[in-house]
Amino acid sequence: MGRRLAVGMELRWNGKMLEITSFSEDGNSLTACTCKPRMDDDYSNKVATRTKITWDELNKAHRELLKQKREIKDDKAEQEV
Repeated sequence: MGRRLAVGMELRWNGKMLEITSFSEDGNSLTACTCKPRMDDDYSNKVATRTKITWDELNKAHRELLKQKREIKDDKAEQEV
């Protein structure tokens, strides 16, 4: 079962762990970032990369993930027979 997306959540996108920082006003996309490592005395997060992800891109990636999970499940079922 899926989870609801929220600001502050982390997600893996194109091999990187990103933190969701905002949603667009029109509701068509979200913005997620990676941060530069903190220095010992630095309490602020400095953005290393900023990524805009549309809902269409998220849905496409989700469908692909579900397809891969079904294929793995089918392969396991075939091996048990």
